[in-house]
Amino acid sequence: MPSSSAARNDYEPVPRCCQRHRDWATLAQHVCDSFPDLSVAEITRELRVAREALEMCDVGDDALVIAELIARHRLMVASGQVSAVAILDPQTHSPRT
Repeated sequence: MPSSSAARNDYEPVPRCCQRHRDWATLAQHVCDSFPDLSVAEITRELRVAREALEMCDVGDDALVIAELIARHRLMVASGQVSAVAILDPQTHSPRT
């Protein structure tokens, strides 16, 4: 994975370290290892966001895979490795008359 100072192509897939993780603790350790420049609190927050999002959906055995992709993408944006192209910029629209 490139360092936080090296910008990635925004259209490349989110890199993963393993095909699957056996549990949340292993996933958390691997994500921490991948983002040594970010604080543990920031990494923990993003993993919690991903886990809470997945608890609302029934994704079954794919929960850790999807959580990894969500957390890694958000951390890549936070560290400047990719730009935040998917963040919405809501605009106020005048009602039609």
